[in-house]
Amino acid sequence: MIQFYLSNALSSDLKMHLEEKSEPDFQALQWYAHRVTIDRRKCVITMERQSRYTIVFCGLTKPDFENFPQIFQERLWREVVSITQPEDDDLHIISDLALDISVEHHYQAGTDRSVMAHINQVAELLEIIVTHYGEALPLTDSDAFAFGIRANETPRKRKNDKDYFYPIEVFRELWLGMFNIIKKSSSDKTRHTFH
Repeated sequence: MIQFYLSNALSSDLKMHLEEKSEPDFQALQWYAHRVTIDRRKCVITMERQSRYTIVFCGLTKPDFENFPQIFQERLWREVVSITQPEDDDLHIISDLALDISVEHHYQAGTDRSVMAHINQVAELLEIIVTHYGEALPLTDSDAFAFGIRANETPRKRKNDKDYFYPIEVFRELWLGMFNIIKKSSSDKTRHTFH
């Protein structure tokens, strides 16, 4: 399950998905999301709380906001597979894991100052490359993923961290950790079945 916390700006666009505020479920992935306008197009910047990994969506329209849970799920599993680069035999395990975790979404209004500061840094980077360097807004999934790699390879630091970290590395380790637990569990079951 994924719990989304939406900024005020994005809450109005995703009001059809909003629910009453509830306590965080720490078994779920916690994502924060904010909407900015760049080059007269609406862009949604999502960020996973622990790793500060970002997934960016640009040029969203009203139907896209209505279908945002499916759009996010599709991008998430593709990005998880791309950054973890599993062996062919393991591809279905990690893609199923990402799809299973992201099939259920809960949306509520709320922000976190630290995460929001990092979301704003991603928004600034996006605006700089479009406005100052004249690059096209990343409207396709592949262009958005390429931009995301740039943003996720930017070192970040939280208040209580001693050192900087790279979101892409932390996010990769998060998914590989979950994958290894599932793989070990399934191999243990197989071993017990044949003994």
